[in-house]
Amino acid sequence: YEELLGKLLEEPGETLRCLAAYHVAELGLIDFRPRLEEAQRKETGLFVTRVLERALRLLGEAGLGQAAHAT
Repeated sequence: YEELLGKLLEEPGETLRCLAAYHVAELGLIDFRPRLEEAQRKETGLFVTRVLERALRLLGEAGLGQAAHAT
């Protein structure tokens, strides 16, 4: 499933990339953070950029939650 999400993040269509990025964040897949950051550096469309920013913010919160559980 994660492989499929990775492929969707690389699709040329903005809609698929947005859905994949948001779903990655919903699932808390923090291993995708570098891929989302790379996509954000490449992106020029305002809508996709905003979705990527939100996904990264959610993943940051997920990472903080996991760190709190580990202590």
